[in-house]
Amino acid sequence: MNRAKQILRRFTREEAEATVGRTIRSRVGFAGVPKGTVGHVEDIYHYEPENDGFDVIVKWDLPRRGQPVRDRFGKTTYDELLAQE
Repeated sequence: MNRAKQILRRFTREEAEATVGRTIRSRVGFAGVPKGTVGHVEDIYHYEPENDGFDVIVKWDLPRRGQPVRDRFGKTTYDELLAQE
């Protein structure tokens, strides 16, 4: 499917809250996060208040970095790019 035409889904509040505390691993490398990097879902973000759409915030375990690296993921990108441990 053409990514430009793909609908990006968001989590519901319940789905997002259920991921908090989970350990995940990147399936691919992206934005300074190498493939196979472990991270933890640490919080949720109310991305689309009008549609009750939420993202999750992942904190990556990258000890060589001076500051913590965090990324936000909607449901579509979470399912495509991350694997649960």
